Amino acid sequence: WTALWDMVRDQRFSSIDYLRLVESKLVSEANLHIIKVVTNTATSAISRYVPETRRVEETTRFVGAGRRALDAAPPGDPRVLWLRAMLRAVETPEDMAMVSTVVDGAEDIEGLAIDQNMRWAMAIRASAAGRADAAERAEREAGRDPSDRGRQAMLSVQTAVPTAAAQEEALTRMHGDGYGSLQLDRAAMAGFNWASQAELLAPYVGRFFEGLEGIFETREHEAAKAYFSVLAPRYRVDDPAIDLARGVLDRIDGPPQLERLLIELVARQERALAARRFADA
Repeated sequence: WTALWDMVRDQRFSSIDYLRLVESKLVSEANLHIIKVVTNTATSAISRYVPETRRVEETTRFVGAGRRALDAAPPGDPRVLWLRAMLRAVETPEDMAMVSTVVDGAEDIEGLAIDQNMRWAMAIRASAAGRADAAERAEREAGRDPSDRGRQAMLSVQTAVPTAAAQEEALTRMHGDGYGSLQLDRAAMAGFNWASQAELLAPYVGRFFEGLEGIFETREHEAAKAYFSVLAPRYRVDDPAIDLARGVLDRIDGPPQLERLLIELVARQERALAARRFADA
């Protein structure tokens, strides 16, 4: 599995073919380490290495494989790992309806323990998809979980709402006084970028890169690094977004931290774009 994943990243094996192997070979796997690693690489492949025109289709195929695994994989942790992977990938209304029935306990699956993190993940996904029940679901989870985790998750729910008003308000606050702590700022930023909202988020891609120098000049090291690491539009695997990152890199002279982050971002986005083009061919 490791060798195959390296081949995908090096454009020697198609991400599509890799996902076909995941569907056929991983569903009944019992080894926890293999399930955890390969479901992680599979969701990475879908979000970054699959051609954009195939991304939604591959998401649905993977979620379908996950549903089969909830019955075929050994009860207990293997099924838990699969459901977590499904929650990272689920996007379409039909798939979301199916996954929500599992998370809400409407299906009795042996050895599958639903925890609060799963319920919050479902709430955040529902918000990003603009589901009619998203606000009600989030309020229900907030009532269950009044902890710091719940507060952070609720911020991700709020910044994931797919409206221009919600996104503008969130970005204005991120660039202003923030949400009260670095931890809360990170939680809010974690809900902002979604490939399914690419059209709606398009105006903010340029604004992210244009504002980087000011962020790194005015904010402390950890806050600036968190801003870049969490809010960078990695879902935009295309030449225009890569050119924006290169443009900042070409015109700045420090700080070293920002230069290093930009170099790493450009390299990773170029690798992802090359893998997409290889799979498309």
